[in-house]
Amino acid sequence: MTDVTSFIGKKIEELEKESSFTHYIELKDGLLLKREQEHSKVVDALLNFINNKNLKIVKTDDGTIVDISDIEYSKIEENLKLLENKKGIFWDEETDMCFALLGENFFSYIFPNSIMFSANEENAAKMASLLDARKLEYFGPERISRFKGENLKRKLGRNDPCHCGSGTKYKKCCLDNDLKETGSPRKVATYY
Repeated sequence: MTDVTSFIGKKIEELEKESSFTHYIELKDGLLLKREQEHSKVVDALLNFINNKNLKIVKTDDGTIVDISDIEYSKIEENLKLLENKKGIFWDEETDMCFALLGENFFSYIFPNSIMFSANEENAAKMASLLDARKLEYFGPERISRFKGENLKRKLGRNDPCHCGSGTKYKKCCLDNDLKETGSPRKVATYY
C-alpha cells in the first residue's frame, strides 16, 4: 500500500478514487428495516473478507480524513465485536467522527450492526457474496457514479451530509421525514 498519510485533510472520495475503489455497498439500517441486522453476522462477513490481514484505521470527521494509523488483525477483531455495545476504539460519542478500515483492496466505514464498503468491482462482488451467505440486507454493489462519467442517483446514506444543506448528518436531520414521506431514503445525484 502506498503512503496513505498524504490523504490526511482530504475527503474520503479522493482516497477511494486514487485507490480505484469503483463500487459501493451499504447495509440497510434499522430505520429502513424496522429491526437491526445482527452485528455478529456483519462482523463475521467483514472479518472473512479481511482474511487475517493487518490494516489501516482511518478516522474521519464529517467525511474528511483526520488520522490514519496501522492496526493489527487481532485488534480489528476484538474492537469490531466491542462495537455492538458502543465500546472499543471504533466507537466515539462524537456524531461527526467515524472510523473506517482500509486495506489494499477495500475501504469500509464501520458502525454497530452496519458497514459502508467500497472496493473494485471484483472485491465488491466478493463482499456481496459474503453478505448474501449471512442473509444480510444491503444496497449495491453499485458502480460509484463519479467513475461512470454520468450523474446517476443513489440513496443517500445515513452518515452522508443531509440533502437540505444543514451540514448535519442525514440520520440526524431529514431521514425520518423522508422515510415517512416516501418509505425510503432520499435519492441524490452524486455519491456524497
